[in-house]
Amino acid sequence: MGYLPNLIPEERRVLKEYFRAGKGKDAPKIKWPLATYLLSALFLIAALASLVHPIVFIAFASLSWIISPLGHKWLERKFRFKFLTKVKLTFCAAMYIAILPLAAYYNTQDEKEASLLKIKEAKELKEKTLAEKRDKLRKDSLDQILNESLANKQSSESSLRQLVYAYRLANSRSDSDQIDKVSTEIKLEKTKRLVDAGKFKTALPVIAEIMEVSPDNSELYYYRGLCLSKTGQKRNAVADQSRVMEMGNERASRLYNKG
Repeated sequence: MGYLPNLIPEERRVLKEYFRAGKGKDAPKIKWPLATYLLSALFLIAALASLVHPIVFIAFASLSWIISPLGHKWLERKFRFKFLTKVKLTFCAAMYIAILPLAAYYNTQDEKEASLLKIKEAKELKEKTLAEKRDKLRKDSLDQILNESLANKQSSESSLRQLVYAYRLANSRSDSDQIDKVSTEIKLEKTKRLVDAGKFKTALPVIAEIMEVSPDNSELYYYRGLCLSKTGQKRNAVADQSRVMEMGNERASRLYNKG
């Protein structure tokens, strides 16, 4: 069937260009310039870079779609109009100009947030460094007090007074345990001196105080049993010495046999 020109009156034609000679299925396809693809790709990259800001993302993505050949054809088919190059350029330019202030605003906000985050991180790092220095100074002071207390344990009262300050410096369970260990050693030394001096009755409260912190120390049971024995509390002394013997303390065996 041949082509019949002017078969449909011109005033009733929807796509007037379609009915001209050379149009229709046999018409040559439009060749889109490479610049269109590149420009569309650039706006798509801009959209992906703005994912954190939905409004800017949608705007750039829409602009990329409109500029792309696929978008161009889809718009013409969907709305049945000829999307002329001049109209397209004008529309896209206006849309781009409208997006720029919005993109610039969000970019400024991002820079401010990044700057504030950087300041916050620097402040936290400074505080952490200062805290580490203070903790190191505290730890060094604590170690010095403990070493001095052990070195002067013969002067038990002075050493124990130093430990009072050491407890103020403790900020963990391990620190407290370390101080308790030194305190026990100093008080045990004091107990030995009292026993050697024959002050058995005076030694008993000191031993009781140590046993609150170190209840499984066989030395304490030995000295308490000895003090109880010397103060006439034989039955309690035997009980303590029996326990020390169970712990493997040979001195308790001698005292037990002697008693």
